Amino acid sequence: MRATTCGASTPTFSTVCDGVSLPHFSAISIDDVIRSTRQLLDKSSAADLLPTYIFKQVIDLLAPFVAELFNRSLAAGCFPSSFKVASITPVLKKQGIFGKVISKNVIVSCTSSSVGQARKVHETNTLLLVMPNIQISKIFPLTHSTIHVSQFGY
Repeated sequence: MRATTCGASTPTFSTVCDGVSLPHFSAISIDDVIRSTRQLLDKSSAADLLPTYIFKQVIDLLAPFVAELFNRSLAAGCFPSSFKVASITPVLKKQGIFGKVISKNVIVSCTSSSVGQARKVHETNTLLLVMPNIQISKIFPLTHSTIHVSQFGY
């Protein structure tokens, strides 16, 4: 990355439109956690200690603790590393490229040169889906008028 950008011009920054301000994140409320959790699909991940459908059933009891975890994480600028664990599953882009395929995720033979032909699908703890959804719901109303519809994150 550095090699491709070393000769690039200095970045320029535009001024913020009048009336637009994001001095800090507002605290994540218990209602934010409940609303975001109930919007989750009932799919669970290998990283989940509790299936999503059960998590959604007991969110009223867990929401105060989840909200406190999220707020402390935002204040400290870090998130517990145990929640950053992901289960990665290689999924074939083309069947037969590795040799004999027994099932979608089980391959009889594989060469190191063909590993790049698999899509890496990662699954994280479902709890990690709740926090970004809440943050997006808080940030979007502040920024939607300043971001052009064709602007992307890349």
